[in-house]
Amino acid sequence: MFYNTDLAISNDSNGTTTLTRLLALKTEIASLLSDVEGDLIQNSAHACKLVMRAAEELSKLACAAQIDPSIQTVSLAIRRDIAKIHAITSHVYQFENDIDLMISIRQLHYRYRTRIAQRLALPDPIVGTSFNRSGISKSSKLQLRNWMHEHRRFPNLTAEEERDLQKTTGINKRQLDRWLTILRRRSLQHSNLSSDLQCILGFVGEEHSS
Repeated sequence: MFYNTDLAISNDSNGTTTLTRLLALKTEIASLLSDVEGDLIQNSAHACKLVMRAAEELSKLACAAQIDPSIQTVSLAIRRDIAKIHAITSHVYQFENDIDLMISIRQLHYRYRTRIAQRLALPDPIVGTSFNRSGISKSSKLQLRNWMHEHRRFPNLTAEEERDLQKTTGINKRQLDRWLTILRRRSLQHSNLSSDLQCILGFVGEEHSS
């Protein structure tokens, strides 16, 4: 079967919406899965191309700050079908280019997971020139940075812990309060990411391993 990759992934400039593109892509991937399950692949080159174009489209979603629920649903269905294709082609090589198709899907996994790491990774709580120019000693900066990384998800101190940290780092209360405020704000921004978004950006390989 010939897979219409131009229909599956079209440019925004021609007025095609993301949801329309994904729906077309979902149809193409479902067709590919059906052919793989029925040993009906006649042109693996087109199948590989479709999978890699799917990787490009899904990677765009991985970088998006917000995703419409309908788009989440369609993209999740696409990734599930690709996972099924991968499960089949990982163990069965009845066609000359099946190995190419499997490699293409693994490349999709790698590229997609790399985007996830970039999108969801917590930022360094201490960045920029303001900290470097703050007049705090190098050793105190290192100690404070290490403490913040260890406690960045729950950067809340008791009065006693705050005094101990001031003593350890050698910085005053005003300086400590400033950097803890920065840390709390950045941690909050990260925790406010949609839980649905974090779910849909999961590693596609996990879906067929369970």
